[in-house]
Amino acid sequence: MERLTQRNSDNDINFIVPDDLEGEYSIHDLVICGYVSVADKAAVRLADYEDTGLMPEEVAALKAEVQSKDKFIEMQNSIIDMGRKSDIALSEKLDGYILMKAENERLEAERDAAVEDMFIMGNMPCRVCKHRVDPKEGAQPKRCVEYEGNCFEWRGLEGNHDHK
Repeated sequence: MERLTQRNSDNDINFIVPDDLEGEYSIHDLVICGYVSVADKAAVRLADYEDTGLMPEEVAALKAEVQSKDKFIEMQNSIIDMGRKSDIALSEKLDGYILMKAENERLEAERDAAVEDMFIMGNMPCRVCKHRVDPKEGAQPKRCVEYEGNCFEWRGLEGNHDHK
């Protein structure tokens, strides 16, 4: 807001004259010095203010309330933005999970096919079966014979890695 008045060191109200910013003019001085337009502006602004029906304290309270609501709206918008960013991050993580799940399913199918191929190859799976008995120790476990070779269980990563 462009001020029309200023207070001096004695707290007196003076009018601001754009042509003479150093001067201190009372309403009387404005008229005598020919600055009627400044006095007219002040009169119009005063009338506008009085038309509101509010006292200066009420105007200040309303201004504080509006600023408070503006801060609330700003915080609310910030929270909404954070939510949008969180939704984007969550969506990206979900996309990653879906891709990893699909890859895992593909690898499981590949593994299952490899195990099936090992059964088809005959005696070969016994070399990587966890039930395998070292030939030095004796024959195959009874379980393998009973199930006609259908008891294969992979030895796993920690199992016997001897491929004799």
